[in-house]
Amino acid sequence: MSAFHGRMPLAPTKTPRSDYLALTIVIPLLVVFVGLVSVLYVTHTTARVEGISMLPNLLPGDILLVTKGYDSPIRGDIVVINAPDNAQVEAGSEFVKRVIAVPGDEVQVVSGVAYVNGKPEPDSYPKTIVAEDLGLRPITVPEGHLVVLGDNRPVSLDSRVFGPIPLGLVIGRVVSIIAPINRYGGVD
Repeated sequence: MSAFHGRMPLAPTKTPRSDYLALTIVIPLLVVFVGLVSVLYVTHTTARVEGISMLPNLLPGDILLVTKGYDSPIRGDIVVINAPDNAQVEAGSEFVKRVIAVPGDEVQVVSGVAYVNGKPEPDSYPKTIVAEDLGLRPITVPEGHLVVLGDNRPVSLDSRVFGPIPLGLVIGRVVSIIAPINRYGGVD
C-alpha cells in the first residue's frame, strides 16, 4: 500500500494574462466611464423635444445634450429656456429655440424672416416660414435679454409672442442630439 505524501492540487487560479487584462484595459475604461458620466452630470443636462417648433432641425422625441449655465449665447445658438411667465403655458415648461438677437441688436420679423441690424438672418440652417406669419415690430434687444424664435415659424411660440427673454431663463446651449441613435450628432 502506498501512501500519498504530497500536496493536494490547488484549484485553478487566474492566469497572469487575465490579471493583466483587468488592470490595463477593464479598470481604466471603468474609471474613464465613471469620470465622464460624473463630469457630464455636473456640466451638462438633457432635454427632450416635445413639439414641432424646431422642425426640420429637431424632431419630436429627440433627446438633446445641453450645457448647464450657458450665459453667453450668440446668434444662431439653439438653447433650452424656461418659459417666461407671460408665455401662457404651464409653469415649469421648457422651450427649445434659436437665438436670433442678443443685447443691443435691433431686430424685427417680417413674414417670418428675422432682420437683425438691418440684415436678414443667415440661410445656414433650414427654417419654415410663410408670408402670412406673425411678425415682430422693430425693437432693440435690452441688456440682459435675448430674442429667440423657433425654426418652424408658423407654429412656434417664441419672442414674437412673449417678447425678449431674460438671459436668466436660459438653461443651456444644445450641443448635440444624443437619441434616438439614428439621429445622433451635432445641431445646426
